Amino acid sequence: MPVYQSSAFAMPSAEAGRGITEGHLPEFTYSRVGNPTVGVLEKRLAAQGSCIGAACLGSEMGAISNALRR
Repeated sequence: MPVYQSSAFAMPSAEAGRGITEGHLPEFTYSRVGNPTVGVLEKRLAAQGSCIGAACLGSEMGAISNALRR
């Protein structure tokens, strides 16, 4: 699996961009929201723990905020 070191991803069209942003199309828009490398990590962690899913965050504070918000 390659490491994607990009912050934004190209959109094929405005309509596709809208579908991606609204969650109708399974693509990536911006690295802070998710990217292919983190997606693979989340899937592997979930499989290792026999879980439905996993969420990887960019900082400890992000993880704490995410945990407290739920």
